[in-house]
Amino acid sequence: MSDASPFKVVGKRQLNKPFLNNILSTNICLYKYLANLFFDGDMERIVWASTDMMFRRRIEQLAKKKLDESENTNLGILEMPFCSFRLTQDGIQPGVQRSWWNPVLHTKGVWINELGKKVVLTPVTLNYEACFCCTHDSDLYWAQQENVWDANFETILESFVDAQSKDGEKQTLKNIVIFDASPHVNNKFAENDWLEQNKIQTITLDIACETWLIADDRQHKYSLTKTVLFDFLQGANYHNLLHQEGDVDEQAEQVVWDLFMGNNVSRTNYPIEPENMVQLSEGVLFPELVTA
Repeated sequence: MSDASPFKVVGKRQLNKPFLNNILSTNICLYKYLANLFFDGDMERIVWASTDMMFRRRIEQLAKKKLDESENTNLGILEMPFCSFRLTQDGIQPGVQRSWWNPVLHTKGVWINELGKKVVLTPVTLNYEACFCCTHDSDLYWAQQENVWDANFETILESFVDAQSKDGEKQTLKNIVIFDASPHVNNKFAENDWLEQNKIQTITLDIACETWLIADDRQHKYSLTKTVLFDFLQGANYHNLLHQEGDVDEQAEQVVWDLFMGNNVSRTNYPIEPENMVQLSEGVLFPELVTA
């Protein structure tokens, strides 16, 4: 693992945090759902990107999925239709439309016998931007009718995270995700370089996912459920990024981190742990002071 690994942060792996697993598991859940909604489950037509960056990210995605070292002859080809989506920068909002707020859950938590502990929960709405892109009217009308069916009944999805119990065993927690989308059909898209060469038709979607947020827990480790994780990597054709040597589970988590958390807005590198460290308190590491 490189020195710039996102897992080497303040003395413990970043993905042990329940908050990040909440977000990543919801991202995977939505990734799969959009593939089922528009493409009969073909996850290779889903790209994690904002609407502004979706064309570039789509090209990068196709290039990374090559399984050999042959010349990349499809550079610049988008392989439409496809759909982009991404959590918006202000996309984590407190509360939901439903009457989920409960002061006991928010402060004391709910007892889970399998974990031997209480889990503190609060309702949250995760907002995503999405854009369906196509070149044929048939694809455009198909996507519209799929949105109609989706809008006329409540869509309830499921996300999964593993929590470590007191005896060290992992227990899978199932979370509810209520999906709602507001689609908008656009006649044109503002990327002029593509409009000059292609007839692109788009449907943008404002997506809101209502779910439960798990409070930070420094005493127990959380992780993505392995069966869900590897099923996602296989279905989305990211499994070729794994290597035979080393910890495959850790590699898989790294791939998901790079996919969903790697494109920082500020374009800063991952935090690098200094070589000289002194532990001042449990779980927190600070650089060791070097005197002349």
